[in-house]
Amino acid sequence: KKKKKIEETKQQNRVTAIMEPKFVEEFQKLNQKYDRIADKKYSYSVSGLRSLGTNLQNPFMRIGLFTTLLSRKYAKTMGIMITASHNAACDNGVKVIATDGGMLGDQDSVMCQEFVNSDTPLDFLRDTFGSDVAAQDYEGDVWIGNDTRDTSLMLKECLCAGASLLKANIKDFGVVTTPQLHWLVQQNFNGEDDISLDHYWNRYVDAFTTLNTLTAENEKYWKDRQIFVDGADGVGGYQVSGAKNKFTGLLDFELVNDSLSENAVVNEDCGAEHVQKGQTIPKNFDDAKFYEKKCASFDGDA
Repeated sequence: KKKKKIEETKQQNRVTAIMEPKFVEEFQKLNQKYDRIADKKYSYSVSGLRSLGTNLQNPFMRIGLFTTLLSRKYAKTMGIMITASHNAACDNGVKVIATDGGMLGDQDSVMCQEFVNSDTPLDFLRDTFGSDVAAQDYEGDVWIGNDTRDTSLMLKECLCAGASLLKANIKDFGVVTTPQLHWLVQQNFNGEDDISLDHYWNRYVDAFTTLNTLTAENEKYWKDRQIFVDGADGVGGYQVSGAKNKFTGLLDFELVNDSLSENAVVNEDCGAEHVQKGQTIPKNFDDAKFYEKKCASFDGDA
């Protein structure tokens, strides 16, 4: 009985941890610092949450905290990707990555949206996480990545401020594609030893090498190994530019709209959405050298 009483006391201490006066005070300070836009409501769906980048400071701070609470609840690493995918450069957004590397589940997505829009966020936390947040002696692990938008670094600071309220262990992977961050979280979930972008690319090269071997007898596939890649002036171009040498002898990448030029604007007259919806070629692809060549366009978050 005495042992059971001690465990119950420990559990109660953990339950009330996020409602300690110091936490309440620090949250209120951040909630004022990153002031909410009056009457603005945000929607979290399968594509995450998106809006004008300069309007997202308060939602991002809250999502940093919310994701930390989910990580503590499940006792596993969560991910947060800062991107608005194919939206215009002035927009930004966030996608929370579940512990297994997949999309955030329906129930957690609903809770995330409710917390972001709540007028009484501390009450929401108490009612939602009162018995779950606790359950572990675990601070939470949050892995973060971002695309190349102008507001991404500013919004990353907001995310980290929210996550740091509960002293989350934050790992920043910098400029990565959305699939890369999903894969990194999944690798961690599966207990893999090598969780790195270098390993990510090596797996692609190995898979493509196998495909190349299987189709080696069909010369029409490999007669011309050159492929022109529209990087959407975003993170896809940034990542491929650093990894294309790994495909030497397999593919000859030539990057266009690679995000590295001084005046690059993500998704402006380029990218997969521009090609698919507009049924038109991306900018800088009107030269005769592209005719009858293999071409591909990335999305803004690749």
